Amino acid sequence: NEVLGPLHILANYIITVFNINTVPLNYLYPRATKYKILPNNTCTSIVPYGTNLGSTVGYPQFNIIIRNIVGIPFNTLCILVGMILSDAWMMKHKQGNSNARLAIKQSIHNFGFIWHCFQVLAHYCSSMPSLVQSTLPSGIHYGVSVVTRTLPCFTILYHMFHTNGVKTIPMDIFDYLTPPCLAFWIMGDGTMANGGGLYLHTQSFTLEENIWLLNALIIKYDIKGALHKAEGRHIIYITVPSMRKLYPILAPHMHPSMMYKIFKSIK
Repeated sequence: NEVLGPLHILANYIITVFNINTVPLNYLYPRATKYKILPNNTCTSIVPYGTNLGSTVGYPQFNIIIRNIVGIPFNTLCILVGMILSDAWMMKHKQGNSNARLAIKQSIHNFGFIWHCFQVLAHYCSSMPSLVQSTLPSGIHYGVSVVTRTLPCFTILYHMFHTNGVKTIPMDIFDYLTPPCLAFWIMGDGTMANGGGLYLHTQSFTLEENIWLLNALIIKYDIKGALHKAEGRHIIYITVPSMRKLYPILAPHMHPSMMYKIFKSIK
């Protein structure tokens, strides 16, 4: 990734010169406040990496050492990519060296789905989902939002998907388009097309980025699709036969309340 390149070079230089891998973080940050974590060293089970991330809701504010320890396992990262491709957004102050955070909001009618998203993000959240109210010309609408902590791992994700503050598609998006990623993308932004098939509402991306995304899907899943226009902007269309092919791949990762999106698209 062109954006991350200089960061990787700087990080590798610091690690090589100062041999940081052998230096405990409490020596790198001696002024960090002490953080009490109950030890969990009695478990002898073999646990796949990234499958045992518990909620940190209600935990005290993380100090700089804990913030730098927290990472995103690849399986979770792919789901976050699916969220970002659809309804999630990232926030980062323009001034200073602040870290980024991720947020996602859904109508209260989709509470089951937003709670499903929270279960994925709970390891990175300091609070429970919150009720939000929006006043629109059509009246007052209620939604539920989930917001993560500000963490260095989200800052890396922010730079993957943003160039000069504008949301973009990373060049290596192909690597992250796993079935869970595609499922969360569809649950957030997929709609059934008239006559069958599925639309992915990618209007916020440029024509070149839409072509990049569509080609990645075609190559990765051997499916057929096209770019259609909605209100003058390009969106991705996946054909009925291709959705039938994707159905058994996506179904295990779909929330029950969102299964209709892929079920109706194959009719």
